[in-house]
Amino acid sequence: MFSLLKKIRVMLKANDCSRNGQIIAEYAIMLALCAIVAISLLILMFYFSEYGWRVINLVSIDYP
Repeated sequence: MFSLLKKIRVMLKANDCSRNGQIIAEYAIMLALCAIVAISLLILMFYFSEYGWRVINLVSIDYP
């Protein structure tokens, strides 16, 4: 964690401000995407463990 903060400080001290903003924006976007994926997986895990057979019946196809 401290090494990441140290890298961010080094990036902020550089002369090219537009590149630093792009890097921080990319980190923020990736962090948000990872959080969205983790939360959606937790929600799916909850529903499959609580109502697993109901969810499977809803999405399954009944063949004659």
